[in-house]
Amino acid sequence: RPHRPMHNHNNPPMEIYDRNTIKAIIDAALRLAPRERAERNRRGRPPKYKLWQLAALCALKALLNLTFKRTAELAPFIVGASPSPATIHRAWIRLKNWAMEAAAKIAGSPDLLVADSTGIPHRRKGRHFKVHFLYDIRSDIVLAATATPGSTADIQGYRALLKFVPERSAVLADSAYFGRGIVEETLERNALLLARPRRPSRRGRRRGWAAKYERVFEALRHLYRHRGEGERFCSRLKARLRRSLRYALIESADAFVKWLSLAMNIERVAIGKTGVCLGI
Repeated sequence: RPHRPMHNHNNPPMEIYDRNTIKAIIDAALRLAPRERAERNRRGRPPKYKLWQLAALCALKALLNLTFKRTAELAPFIVGASPSPATIHRAWIRLKNWAMEAAAKIAGSPDLLVADSTGIPHRRKGRHFKVHFLYDIRSDIVLAATATPGSTADIQGYRALLKFVPERSAVLADSAYFGRGIVEETLERNALLLARPRRPSRRGRRRGWAAKYERVFEALRHLYRHRGEGERFCSRLKARLRRSLRYALIESADAFVKWLSLAMNIERVAIGKTGVCLGI
């Protein structure tokens, strides 16, 4: 008896996913899935489901990390068939390598950003500012920057820049940005905050959400190794300042940092395209 998952036809669950992604999965299954044999060498009835249908479901499972049951529930809205979770599991055993490769091609490589902060001294003794910034590693430019009082926590500065985080990007940060609340806020932007987990208390161990996040961090440690490249902006910023800020108001310092970041971006673009420095 065919598997008939419980679902509501008025509100298909496919709407929660990107339609372009679903279309890319089906196109990849039709073009790149292993071809069926023209002649069957064994007896029995022909297969009930076409190979491209099972390949598309396997690629969907690999891309979205779904369970076999959830994949079977989405199958009628994606391939127009209702294979059981057991059927998808048998297909997964055969097509796992292809599905993982196809999912990696469809997902592409994420944008790597670095969220960090650096202290800027003030001409008045005992007072200083802190510059928070988002730095794009691959394009070598600053996406956003802001200045705050020196006592501002790094997470608060990152929240002010969160609206500038592009979708489907990975934000690399140190342990000062580790926290469940800020990670979930970044996920709402369809992005991932990859912050180094803080050390647990002595004779303690991680539990619950922190333990799960640490496993995610270890799986993506190869991306986190690029975080040190964000120090290039800190070096360039301090080299351009060369002295302490003289602004009395934090609003003036914030505006200055934004204009300086824009000028540094224009300089990087000019160097990359023409090889001539603007000398801003």
